[in-house]
Amino acid sequence: MGNKKSWDVELNGTVIVPETKAKPRKGDDELEERGQWTNKVEYVLSVAGEIIGLGNVWRFPYLCYKNGGGKYPISLICQSVVWSFTCLLYLARVSNEQH
Repeated sequence: MGNKKSWDVELNGTVIVPETKAKPRKGDDELEERGQWTNKVEYVLSVAGEIIGLGNVWRFPYLCYKNGGGKYPISLICQSVVWSFTCLLYLARVSNEQH
């Protein structure tokens, strides 16, 4: 089987990978400085984002609409308005009591 420079396949289907020598990297003996989280909230949010993924956040309303849940965006907007109004009333009341 002569000099092989790329992957070859034998008649029985076995893949032959050419041997390469690992090149030593510069500063292989030195440890690289690792990044650090500034606080625990940053860490928790990044882990949650990795687990949940942005695709699922966008996919949920789409699946609701696709499966006949077209009322979802309307109920979401109404719920957001009600909660916002409630929070604004609470903040106004709390701020008036402090003066």
